[in-house]
Amino acid sequence: MKRFISRFSLAVVFLFVVSVLLTASNAYASYPPYLDFYGWYDYSESGELSVSYITAEGIEYKNGDYDCTTCDNADAVLGADIKFDPLTKSGSAPLFSGPVSFFLTKDGTDFFTADLSDLVTTDIDGIWSGRLTNVNRNGSAPYSRYISETGSGDLMLFLSFNTMAGPSDDFTAASSGNVSGMISVAPEPVSAILFIAGGATLAFRRQRRSA
Repeated sequence: MKRFISRFSLAVVFLFVVSVLLTASNAYASYPPYLDFYGWYDYSESGELSVSYITAEGIEYKNGDYDCTTCDNADAVLGADIKFDPLTKSGSAPLFSGPVSFFLTKDGTDFFTADLSDLVTTDIDGIWSGRLTNVNRNGSAPYSRYISETGSGDLMLFLSFNTMAGPSDDFTAASSGNVSGMISVAPEPVSAILFIAGGATLAFRRQRRSA
């Protein structure tokens, strides 16, 4: 049976990443609101990356407010499934070729669909990012403060992989394990600018409050 790493441990990893990213020279900036999530990944010998059981767990809004699946009056998007079509690794390069279809969906209703561009490594080992373009926000979906605050532009997807089966999470051999990360608002790519992992601090603070 698949065993998920504790959310507290994932949060600690992300907080470490935030501190290291202070010196990153080629990162993508990200802006709130942040939607954080947890799930499972599989990487095959043929170089195909797929994900499953990914659920939206928490939100940090633009004003710093937090929301979670167990909070009172939780945002409609929390508990939604995050899905995207399998990506294929491009040779020996640290790149999964896109675009592929991306969905944020709950109870048969898409909150938005998008195209996930190439998934590439950031300056920090183990952190991957991809741009969500052609984002189609569904005006017929239940109202979501999170979706409303994302505006009308592109979004960014950040992923971190933790291998549970296989030699490593560097995608040189078949593996599977936990995947965690966040979706944020995407500005233009820049150099020497911070990637602000609001979704990570949300997970940490939520764990601390429940301790």
